[in-house]
Amino acid sequence: MTARNAGRPGAGGRIEPERAFKFVFRITNWLVLVGCLRLLIAVGLWGAAPVAKPEAGAIRAPDHQALAQGRFVFQKNCVPCHGRFGEGDGELVKGWEVLPRNFRLATFKYRSTPYGKLPTDEDLTRTIRRGISGSAMPAFGQLRDEEVKTVIVFLKFLSPAWKDEDLRVPAIDLPARPEWFADEKLRAEQAAYGRALFRDTCAACHGATGAGDGLAAAGLQDSQGKPIKPADLHKPLRSGPEPEDIFRTIMTGISGTPMMGFNGALNPEAGWQLAAYLLSLQPAKP
Repeated sequence: MTARNAGRPGAGGRIEPERAFKFVFRITNWLVLVGCLRLLIAVGLWGAAPVAKPEAGAIRAPDHQALAQGRFVFQKNCVPCHGRFGEGDGELVKGWEVLPRNFRLATFKYRSTPYGKLPTDEDLTRTIRRGISGSAMPAFGQLRDEEVKTVIVFLKFLSPAWKDEDLRVPAIDLPARPEWFADEKLRAEQAAYGRALFRDTCAACHGATGAGDGLAAAGLQDSQGKPIKPADLHKPLRSGPEPEDIFRTIMTGISGTPMMGFNGALNPEAGWQLAAYLLSLQPAKP
């Protein structure tokens, strides 16, 4: 091999390392430049394209940042009872009579919406803030408003039911508390009418005195086919202690249980009379 042919490709020599490196470096630069140009063009076209506004009532994709924050709040506060995946199977619930909610089923008992429908954000906020009497669900008054909002975003992520527009309906328009509630004598008179309504409407399950021992109580089952007992109305009500809580539960019912809503079956006046009677059965506030 002569000195002229040394180092030339194809002439029996090898390519010099320095020349090979320069060749690869140039090719790489060209590829990077072409990729950058394609990316800039794509971004420019995407930015220029009009963004369609969501239709009224359409289901929006969750805010991923809010979803991540809500997951953190859930893991910090809810997992011991509701379980890692929200199925109500946390480590603390073994042997409990009142089990935590299974968020996968998306069956919420205490709502302002019709029976069997999903609750509003206000309903979920009320339950989180106030807890549920007679159960292990405490009041999370220490949570910041932002934490409550994001954990609700995460709860909705746990069940596909939240994508069903037929289940996402507005709250029932419930009338305000009557003025006679503020007068003890008038409230007692209205409660007497409510007692008669209770005997005709509720005693079959809740019993003549409201102790949850009606003739039909023995065979009652929830939506999962498990035995369920009517509430003892002499104990603090899980839906809340205020007249509005009692009236709302009468009208909307308790989803997942045989307790149907009476909105439409009872006029508002009768509903408030019944609420006044149930309130009279409650233990005195400390």
